[in-house]
Amino acid sequence: MTLQTPVGFGSHRLPRVATHSETHDHYAHDQRSREMLCRVLALRTCIAFIGSGCSIPLGYPTWRDLAWQLLERTRKIKENERLNRYQATLESNSYKTEDLPLFIAACKNLLCKAGQGHSYEDFFFDMFKPVTPWKESHNPYKELLDLPIHRFITSNYDCEMERALHSVRQIQFPELAKHIGPTTPSRMPRVPYLSSAGGNDGQGEPARSFTQKPEYNDRLALFALARVAESRDIVFHCHGRFDDSDSIIATEADYQRWYLGDEESAEAFRQTIDLLFASNPIFFVGFGMADADLMHPLRLLSAVSAEKKPFRPLFALLPSQGFDADWDRREFLYERYGLNTLTYQKTDEPDQGLCSALRSLKDEWLEWRKSWLKKPPIRKVVVQAAKGQPYRHYGLDRDKDTQIGAKQVDVMVGQLAGQIKKGEHVLVIVGPGGTGKSWHALALLDKLKGRRLGGGSFDGLFFWSSYYADDALTGLDRLLAYVDPEGDTNASRFVRLKNSLNAGRFVVVLDGFERLMTPSNWKQEGTDPEIGDFANPVVKSFVDLFLDPNCHSHLVLTSRLRPRTLARDQSGPVRVLYTGGDQRRCTIQKTGRTRCRRPLLVTRRPCLCIGACRSIS
Repeated sequence: MTLQTPVGFGSHRLPRVATHSETHDHYAHDQRSREMLCRVLALRTCIAFIGSGCSIPLGYPTWRDLAWQLLERTRKIKENERLNRYQATLESNSYKTEDLPLFIAACKNLLCKAGQGHSYEDFFFDMFKPVTPWKESHNPYKELLDLPIHRFITSNYDCEMERALHSVRQIQFPELAKHIGPTTPSRMPRVPYLSSAGGNDGQGEPARSFTQKPEYNDRLALFALARVAESRDIVFHCHGRFDDSDSIIATEADYQRWYLGDEESAEAFRQTIDLLFASNPIFFVGFGMADADLMHPLRLLSAVSAEKKPFRPLFALLPSQGFDADWDRREFLYERYGLNTLTYQKTDEPDQGLCSALRSLKDEWLEWRKSWLKKPPIRKVVVQAAKGQPYRHYGLDRDKDTQIGAKQVDVMVGQLAGQIKKGEHVLVIVGPGGTGKSWHALALLDKLKGRRLGGGSFDGLFFWSSYYADDALTGLDRLLAYVDPEGDTNASRFVRLKNSLNAGRFVVVLDGFERLMTPSNWKQEGTDPEIGDFANPVVKSFVDLFLDPNCHSHLVLTSRLRPRTLARDQSGPVRVLYTGGDQRRCTIQKTGRTRCRRPLLVTRRPCLCIGACRSIS
């Protein structure tokens, strides 16, 4: 039998291929574009391409105003008839976008001939140095960081993206750029801050903010790769940055050098742009789509692989120009570049319209993500245990097993039970394979069965192992069938689970949790090779349910990897314990006063290692 409807995981939420009727339906086209973008955001591989439309509301000049003010400054130094003619063209709005680089070049040449080349450099520094104070409300950059985007390209010379990363994601200024902090120098520095070989900040750390200059080629290559630790929360200024005058692309000569020249650095720059557009989802925000040089790779890509155009994840968020004009622009950008456009209504305040559109997009993504998690019920999950009776995904016959180390096991299981009695909501048992993690977890459930601890008896004891099914949603469905058997299967999993865990008192054991994590890049990070990160947002959201102050239930994890986020702070409702004998390190913390039984190892709390200080056998 052939299935007429796809039933693979999440396939019911995949964006549909546009039909002939949809290509002429404005609303259907917009909805499909939004669905595609939400899917891309969920994958967390999207690159935001930021244009001047994000910075203009914060007080930075438009491209036209920049040319006007440079003409004004140049005329004060050297009067010239040609400059007067250019200004008249700007005043009458009879100029074309491609005229502006010529106007700027004329000013630069006149200043250099007059021995005032530094005035050109100082002009860009003065025009694009940080606006103080930083604007919290109606800030497009701040709203953009509420989306799961971690790589940013910008054609802007300012550093508002870096300032937003500092404010929202707590990235320190020295990692970004020197001249975007609380104070700003009054004149242009002669030596750019982030210009050392290899794209470092002078301290051996990769620069998070960099330009297209050749010393950043290594950073450019990493930037094109998604889900790489080194490319997280970084900003690529493809047309230069205000505090590095040599990097600024503004004149016609600059454009020809970088987009048409045969220098090795120019070729590397163009290859990077080609790679970025061809292999990554791109989301244009505040960008007018009028830069022919920058958009050329997209046009070429659209021409050589037209059959892939409906599936290419390229998006642009643009202000509405009216129904007919929006449709004409949509057709043009799709045919020329393969872009899927999303429109928003302009307001009297230019920043509010864009910010409102980004907030709405965030809400759409969150709602879409919830519906994505509604895995189609191909078959009903049945748990062969009544609520209140212990459930085991699999079990160990403890009575038939050896009693070697039984005394130590009983002592440590007693300590586990004691932690639950104290109100610890998350316990993590860490150790290599074969050191008794599952044994301790099952022994704990046996010890808790029918007992009253702290707030009373338990409503249920649940044990599930990822060794038999490493799909996190399968485990969630099995847990829901146990704690909420009569619940609405069409409702959100996490809402149902949160309500059940908060209303009742359950002990949930997840065995083999390392299968739901990814190992850390410890060689690059200089961290412990046994640290891991949650494999996806589903796993993190599940663990967060037990960290909710309103949660009355407890989570016990057994894992060969130590969850990074749960290991950071041992003072909250989380406790990490260890198995493994003398070959294992028994504690995360290396500083403190309370000493473990093993020499030279110290912890902030009395050691609760399960067999780490003294072997189980």
